Amino acid sequence: MNSRYSMPALLLAACLTASCATRTLPVAPQMPPLPASLSSPCSALPLLPEGQGASMADEVLAAQEVTDLYGQCAAKHRATVEAYESARRALSPAD
Repeated sequence: MNSRYSMPALLLAACLTASCATRTLPVAPQMPPLPASLSSPCSALPLLPEGQGASMADEVLAAQEVTDLYGQCAAKHRATVEAYESARRALSPAD
């Protein structure tokens, strides 16, 4: 064998041998992180007005605020469940 070609041939043989000796390990799928907007806790509900100074209008406004906060929290919870189910389906093995 010509010495001019022997070194590249040896390097090529070494590289091919090394590449055949390696194996790829399977990577376990991981759940993606939950978005911060979905993982934050729901807001605290405001206290209802009490006492003789509280008017019916104050009570109606407080009830409306509680209803709005509940709606926001329920939407966040629904989005969290949907995101989790979507990620679970994407990571589960196909049957």
